[in-house]
Amino acid sequence: DMDEFPVSEILAMEKEVLGIYISGHPLSEYEDILKRKVSVTSRDFIKGDDDICAVNDGQKVILGGIVNAKKIKYTKNNKIMAFLTVEDMYGSVETVVFPNVYTMCQSFINVGDVVIVKGKADVPSDSDAKLIAEEIRPLTDDETEENIEITVPDKLYLKAENMEVFSKATKLLKEFPGEIPVIIKIDETGKVMKGSKDCCVCDDEMLLDGLKLMLGDTNVVMRYKKSNISDKI
Repeated sequence: DMDEFPVSEILAMEKEVLGIYISGHPLSEYEDILKRKVSVTSRDFIKGDDDICAVNDGQKVILGGIVNAKKIKYTKNNKIMAFLTVEDMYGSVETVVFPNVYTMCQSFINVGDVVIVKGKADVPSDSDAKLIAEEIRPLTDDETEENIEITVPDKLYLKAENMEVFSKATKLLKEFPGEIPVIIKIDETGKVMKGSKDCCVCDDEMLLDGLKLMLGDTNVVMRYKKSNISDKI
């Protein structure tokens, strides 16, 4: 007698050979959990005849699905980033994972992993909409997720030579709005300040690189903390 393949393997083979699922969908068992956790589906990223989709450029969203493809790229600073295809029950969304996010989630964004992606929609006028990941974590049921810890950004610490330099940095901070508070030390006066609410930022590689060019590598430090998944979703 020959043992039957597990359903997950059968579905994976169908997708690889035929390009579609025949026997079911790998997310069927997660359907109820996904409905509770996501704010959008892949359908919201599809542009209509008027070249408009349901999500707006820069909109904060939460998408859930299975990683169906993964491409690794290296930045000019030789840091690793990834381009994922995240598929839900309705289609798929290209998901961009910059290095700062990749380092925190690389162990569970392999092909076949089921994930929740929190990020912002990128809706260019001349190409398909995609998702810029800010946080990725494995999909878990509510009963078990409280025991899973992830690393999340806590505070961004900056040191500027004087207020003039800090004012220039503030303009850059406001281009990357988010929930991470900024703590600033002004060398000239020794004063330490907490940035205003409109200076709170997201954990973005482009922001950190820009600040380091402006203030110096050692004067820009993102601190991280441990957090339960249930605290974040």
